Amino acid sequence: MVLLRAFVNNNFGDDLFISIICKRYPNTKFVMFGLKKYRDSFTGIQNLKYIVLDSIPMKMIHKIFSLIKRDYDLVAREIPFINFCSGLFEQSVFITGSYFAEASDWTKIMDYKWYKKHPHIIGCNFGPWKSERYLEEYRRCFALAAEVSFRDQFSFNLFKEMPNVRYAPDIIFGIEKGQITDNGYYIISVVNPLKDDYLNRDNSIVEKYIQKMASICNYLSTLGKKVYIVSFCEEQGDNMIASRIMENCDNIDLVKNITYGNNYNIDYMIKLFRECHMVIASRFHAMIMAIRFQKYVIPIIYNNKMTTVLNDINFAGDFFAIENIEELCLENVMKEEYICPMEMIDQIAEKSLNHFCELDKILN
Repeated sequence: MVLLRAFVNNNFGDDLFISIICKRYPNTKFVMFGLKKYRDSFTGIQNLKYIVLDSIPMKMIHKIFSLIKRDYDLVAREIPFINFCSGLFEQSVFITGSYFAEASDWTKIMDYKWYKKHPHIIGCNFGPWKSERYLEEYRRCFALAAEVSFRDQFSFNLFKEMPNVRYAPDIIFGIEKGQITDNGYYIISVVNPLKDDYLNRDNSIVEKYIQKMASICNYLSTLGKKVYIVSFCEEQGDNMIASRIMENCDNIDLVKNITYGNNYNIDYMIKLFRECHMVIASRFHAMIMAIRFQKYVIPIIYNNKMTTVLNDINFAGDFFAIENIEELCLENVMKEEYICPMEMIDQIAEKSLNHFCELDKILN
């Protein structure tokens, strides 16, 4: 059995990570912990055992732990339980994405018993960070890992002297291309600009962002174009932003609000991107999928991790910082200036499989 650690929050990008790794190793039994409300996202994955942390039996176990251990953390209660069970697993895989951003309450995961079993950390980026202490702490942390594969060159360069570190393009670049078509509709992938506290944004950015996205919807609908406003993570506020945009749309017959998890599963979302005409991508993995499926794409940069990836692949199209969203003009949407060449995309997709090169030796 393999312990699978990931960000479980009904977030499309992270759930897609989990789906990809389980499909790559169909003969491996993965075990993952999470809350009951997120379980349905993974019901179709046959080789994944999802242990519900807030079930009645688990609540009884948590109660016992709290009686034995006075400083037992009920908020992060899965950690002591995973530490306790860590000896049951042959390997542990930490598929992390943007986990390693410095927050005010950051913890030393290298002190956890499960981490001391040398996990495989794959598909991550590092930062943003504020203190040298945080950077140095994670030099020691990554040294304990069996491997660390970064998804951007900037993060890799911070730790490139370490023998267990490597770079490969984001895991989602390696998703199966499938049947790509153009059904003429537009996708606006939305994000809550305030979702990451460490970015210190104020509400004025939210209002400008909502008004700009609504104006694009209205412009496209006057041309008879169908628009899908797509939310990747309701709990991080995407759906709230999408609803505000919808309130400012003049022709709701041509604008549809799609929220991942609300009857829209991973396969539906992938198909939606495969068959669109253009993506205005505020979410990181909306940008990745648009590029993978060779769509016209305008990235809206809410986090520098998007810029670093665009630089890594020599993206030559327009992109806009969310702080300067007013610079995005309707002319940018309609000029359809740049699509990544398919030969380049295929090369990126092939390189992205290097995230799994060490796991392939163990799990295949």
